[in-house]
Amino acid sequence: MSFEQPTWVEVYGEPRRIFYARAMDSGIASSFGAGHPAHAILLAIGALHQRTSKGSEPENPSTTFTLDNSAGQAAAILERPPLGSRVLIKGRRYTVAGYADATLFEGVLTGIEVDMQTAVISVQA
Repeated sequence: MSFEQPTWVEVYGEPRRIFYARAMDSGIASSFGAGHPAHAILLAIGALHQRTSKGSEPENPSTTFTLDNSAGQAAAILERPPLGSRVLIKGRRYTVAGYADATLFEGVLTGIEVDMQTAVISVQA
């Protein structure tokens, strides 16, 4: 199975928030459903650090994702940071039956760093 764009992030705070890239096709964005705020401000997802195999140095599974804050939109959405909330980084995978949604990484939101241009969100498994 190969993972392909689009990729999005779901943060299960109150309310549940979905972040996706502006370039993401509208058919996917509309599939998030009513009542789940979806924001087209996802700029990047960092490397997905997974557990390493036995016999090697253990790595704490973690990643980051970056949101656009150039107009203050990320700061407004994250005014009450959902620290400890469940986070899913999701993508589309292609199988013989067609495309399906898949979870690429699951963890909890552990930190937020906001500046004038971006908000960088830390996630640990």
